[in-house]
Amino acid sequence: MNGGEPDSPIVQESKRLALIKNPAERDQAIGISAKNFKVSKAALTQSVNGHLLDQPIKGAIGSELVIEDYEPWPEPVAGDVLLNDIVAEINKYLHINEHAANAVAIWVLYSYVFDQFVHSPILYITSPVKRCGKTNLLNPLSRTGE
Repeated sequence: MNGGEPDSPIVQESKRLALIKNPAERDQAIGISAKNFKVSKAALTQSVNGHLLDQPIKGAIGSELVIEDYEPWPEPVAGDVLLNDIVAEINKYLHINEHAANAVAIWVLYSYVFDQFVHSPILYITSPVKRCGKTNLLNPLSRTGE
């Protein structure tokens, strides 16, 4: 609010967009809103980023620790069995070494809780030559995770 006056529609939209936690979803929404408001995406992004700074940074020193309540799975989950099942699924699509398959399986599990951490690992997929199966790994990965 500026001197008791309500925010303009574009400022209200910027504040709404700043509340979108997922950066990719926020960027997509900014593009759509920029077209709707007939403003440049860069200008709207700058406005949204300004409102992001108004929000507390999760996990920052001195910030409030908020632990959300999650509904637990109805039955106990055997983590080792779950990881082995994920590795077995990966091995259906690819011939990769055991350590790589385990790393991918752990990353899949991590994708369900990544928002609970300040830093996240990147699953860096490379190959020595073209056509070694990178896409064959990405296809099943796109159907897993949160």
